[in-house]
Amino acid sequence: MTLFPAIPLLLALIGAAGPVHTSKWPSHLPAEPPADEEYHARPTLISEHSKLVPGRPNWIGVKFAIEDGWHTYWPGFNDSGFPAEFEFTTSAMAEIGQAVWPAPHRYPAEGGLLDHVFEHEVTVMFPVTLEAGSTATSVTIEATGDWLVCEVECVPEYAKLSLTLPIALAGSEPSPSEDAPAFSRARDRHAQPWPKDGSIQAIWTGDVLTLRANSATKLAFYPFADSRAPLDLLDVGEAEGRVLSIGFRQGDKPVKGVLEVWNETRDQSSVYQVHATP
Repeated sequence: MTLFPAIPLLLALIGAAGPVHTSKWPSHLPAEPPADEEYHARPTLISEHSKLVPGRPNWIGVKFAIEDGWHTYWPGFNDSGFPAEFEFTTSAMAEIGQAVWPAPHRYPAEGGLLDHVFEHEVTVMFPVTLEAGSTATSVTIEATGDWLVCEVECVPEYAKLSLTLPIALAGSEPSPSEDAPAFSRARDRHAQPWPKDGSIQAIWTGDVLTLRANSATKLAFYPFADSRAPLDLLDVGEAEGRVLSIGFRQGDKPVKGVLEVWNETRDQSSVYQVHATP
């Protein structure tokens, strides 16, 4: 497998597929995906529950088991690398929605580069909706995709995944699958809505956004790809204490992303959605 240095930024969100359509292996990928043992970020297509239920949201996910010392990329601000991208097809009247990503962490690299990455494990979740009147007894979901995984150098990887699930009666409560804990771990890193109690504040002073969180011991900001561009995220994108101030390029575009807050009264950090218009 060919190795190459981290390539210039190419941001691509994992997109949603519509209902049933014809599937084919993308022409830009090799004819066959690598063997299981050759992956540095090994993907598995999983379901939160043992069965899918018509008329309600169900969740599937692509779980990556990432080799120690390697990382994959978040679909937000990165100086190098790009995230996974998958296309889905289904065998029944099912619709797969947009990806829900957990929060990443900062990854400074040589040369003044900053990426936002995942290490060890990450599960990207997708909602699956079945038509309430469907008479199918099972659904097969296929995914084809590619991503970049890096250590010192980077390797492009790709896969074709498949998962067949039974369909339960409408209104029933399916039991959790053996992969349900991976969804719980991912949800622990999903960004929550901005709190309305004033415990976290976003204040503009010119082109500088100050984020302030009561009782915080550390703050970090991870911008989305379509956010107003920060000026020096490597040096000012995180700060010890309760206050984080970041300068942005001039303009009226909103700042969008995720704020991570470490709090001395909690065992783990919390993450929040940021949408701040100057």
